[in-house]
Amino acid sequence: MISILKNKYTTMYGLIIVVSMIMSGCSKKDKQPEDLKPNEIKTKIIAYLNPVENKEGLDLISDEQSIENIKNPEEVLNLVAQFVAKYPEDKQISHFKLLLANLYLKEGKLLAAQQMYQHFQDFYPSDSRSEYATYKTILSKFYQTLKVGCDQTITEETIKLCENYLESPFYYEYKNDVFDIQNTCNHKLIDKEIYVHNFYIKKGQYKSAQNRLDFLKSKYADNNPALQARLLYLECKQAHKQKKMDNAQEKLEALIDQYPKSRFTQMASSLISKSKHAFF
Repeated sequence: MISILKNKYTTMYGLIIVVSMIMSGCSKKDKQPEDLKPNEIKTKIIAYLNPVENKEGLDLISDEQSIENIKNPEEVLNLVAQFVAKYPEDKQISHFKLLLANLYLKEGKLLAAQQMYQHFQDFYPSDSRSEYATYKTILSKFYQTLKVGCDQTITEETIKLCENYLESPFYYEYKNDVFDIQNTCNHKLIDKEIYVHNFYIKKGQYKSAQNRLDFLKSKYADNNPALQARLLYLECKQAHKQKKMDNAQEKLEALIDQYPKSRFTQMASSLISKSKHAFF
């Protein structure tokens, strides 16, 4: 009888231990993102952004600097993306959309970043952060041009975004940066045209080469003395290649008259000088 009771209590005690272990394990297990409520997801995101200081949540989310030291940005990005997709009607959703765009940009997901910034502009045109989103759209697009080869479509699209920004009477905060981006993109297109011009010269296709220079004159040369001097030099070089020495001399004289201190004047002068020495 005693043996039976002892076995009974031993079994019961063991069962209690097992149940306690199960309950303890369940209590320590973190909820999966899909099981979290909106406010729980927000709290978790803010904890990722700043695990030490207790800043105001929305201020932290809107602070671009707050994402710089995140140790696991991919995990945070996925969490924010899930929140944006799952709770589009949340009253604070605009903050998380902008945060998502910034995270995409940080992770080098340039097209996704551009699209999210553009989405923010379209949905919140009167928001105080609309200009910031517009600027970031341009920046995301511009970064994509750095990976582009001969196809300059993205560069042209970036220039158009810059023009729209600079023409807006409501945007001014990032004007200098946007202007620099526009100039950089224009230089990329100019360099591409000159590359093609030189290709045609090597092939002896002089008419096609001249068409490229004519296009550059009409499109970019106005109020750009450096480019004007460069184009005169290229015309001098092309005439020299075609052995049209009178034409080449004419272009050199125009360079000397209009741009006496330009490096392109020196280059053209050196080219003609070598030809004369070779002739004699």
